[in-house]
Amino acid sequence: MWHSISTSVEMEYVNLGILKSQGFTSGKIRLVYIVQYILAELIGAAIGLLLAVPLTTALGSLFQPITGLLTATDVSVLKCAGISLGIIALCGLFVILATSRVGRISPVRAISGGQAEVHFDSRLNAPIKARPLSFLIGLRQFTSRGKSYIGSVFIVALLVFFMMTISVLSERLSGEKIIEGNIDPHIVVTMSDEFEISDIERFDAEVRAIDEDAKISFGYNEYIMADGIELFCTACTPAELMYKPLEGRMPIYDNEAVLTEIASEELGKKIGDTILVGSGENAKEFIITGYYQSINDLGRTFLLTAEGLYSVSGAKPSCCIELSDDTLVDAVSNALDENLGSVIYSKTEKTERSSATEGVKKMIDSICLIIVIAVFSVSILFSIVVINMICAKAFIKERTDIGILKALGFTENGLRFQFAFRFVIVSAVGSVIGGVCSLLLTGRLL
Repeated sequence: MWHSISTSVEMEYVNLGILKSQGFTSGKIRLVYIVQYILAELIGAAIGLLLAVPLTTALGSLFQPITGLLTATDVSVLKCAGISLGIIALCGLFVILATSRVGRISPVRAISGGQAEVHFDSRLNAPIKARPLSFLIGLRQFTSRGKSYIGSVFIVALLVFFMMTISVLSERLSGEKIIEGNIDPHIVVTMSDEFEISDIERFDAEVRAIDEDAKISFGYNEYIMADGIELFCTACTPAELMYKPLEGRMPIYDNEAVLTEIASEELGKKIGDTILVGSGENAKEFIITGYYQSINDLGRTFLLTAEGLYSVSGAKPSCCIELSDDTLVDAVSNALDENLGSVIYSKTEKTERSSATEGVKKMIDSICLIIVIAVFSVSILFSIVVINMICAKAFIKERTDIGILKALGFTENGLRFQFAFRFVIVSAVGSVIGGVCSLLLTGRLL
């Protein structure tokens, strides 16, 4: 809006100066701008409302299977209209501020065609040589009038930052990344009272004797005291099969633990410290080896090995087995019954892999792709609009310069290349700033 208004004032300087000489006040001229923008925003708000109704319904049903939340899909026209009016009021206030330059329009300057004094706002004048002439002139124009391009650099930096952020978000939210730790088990075993923690090795040996590539996980969940605070505890062996560390490493031994960052803050403990898990005589100290991510209990959780939790509470883990070959289910199941039947309370088998996991992966990837395409499309469209506005303003300010350069023999293509190189420089500077900001801030933001 600021670019649009400032460009419009420059373009219409002569006409606005004539209006002021005929008795039009600055207030009346500014009112014209306010009415123009409010009308445009009312039309935009109406279009936005018309699009919101079907899109909200469609997006609500799209995200419901992922989040598990039954989202309301009705749109309150009254609330949306109120929000739109609030935005329009704020924009109206901004237009009033942006049109303050109308008060500085001089009818005398309007008589001379609106030409302002030529001056440069920087001493950083780049040298000009014969080759590459267009690039060096573009660089000279950028360095000698740096203040004129601060807004453009800022816009490029913002676009690059958000485009990189959405790319990182999409990469982290890919179906493969989200589902990678999950096991789609062929066999789930619940242990009997006869189970001892040493039987974990026996289960592992029996399964791998038939299928070396099988995924075997022993796990259990329960609430337990940690340094006097009751937290949700996940036990998992091997832990790295189900979770990836954010920092440090996952627990390997029965006296190691990892915390979520939320639990770390609540307990006031960091990597290398110890926490006391359990209560009474069975309480045991665990060394914190890293941080991990979990949405269990809103992040107030920590993780031990199955052996670690067993040593504190005697909790018997369940065993989930995912085989590399569906046809081996019966062989593995029979081997477990024959050699470990005494420690098995119940056993569930399925001979076919579930397609649900692959379906969720594809759905997540599709949604991420839609988000990326939408953000990049809007960014490109916004870039085109901004470039068009900046070019229009630059042409107005440099009409005389461009005419002189053409008189000196510069071709039309050569002058266009100068403009292009100027924007290449603006884009490069803005991209570097946006990239550095993304490097420093995107991870923490997400």
